[in-house]
Formats: sequence, structure tokens, C-alpha cells
Amino acid sequence: MKIAIREKPVKLLWLEALKRRLFEEDPDFSYYNEQFRRFDAGFAGERRVDREWLELVCPMSLYFFSVT
Repeated sequence: MKIAIREKPVKLLWLEALKRRLFEEDPDFSYYNEQFRRFDAGFAGERRVDREWLELVCPMSLYFFSVT
């Protein structure tokens, strides 16, 4: 099985950097903070699914034969 190491998406890195630079009093802070929270939760969910797939054990192997 091929193991893929999932990296943070560029948009998540961008939102993380923007969140660090904005003041909490900025009118757009809550919008970007919410966007960051959603993207971060989605990324955490993708990583969790990756872990679940790696731990998945298939009790029966399937074989396909072609008769020609």
C-alpha cells in the first residue's frame, strides 16, 4: 500500500498567515478566523480518514481473473 503524506493546503497556510497579521479589532478578522477554522477542521478530518484507511484490515482478499 502506498502511504501518502498529506501536506497543508496553500489556502490553509495563507489563512494562517493572514490570521496572525490581522488585529482582532479588524472588521474582517471574524470572517477570516471562521474560514481558517473551517479549513483547519476539514484538513484534520482528511488526516483522520487517512489514518483510518491505513488501519483498515480487509479480512478477505479479492482476486479478479480474466478469461480470454
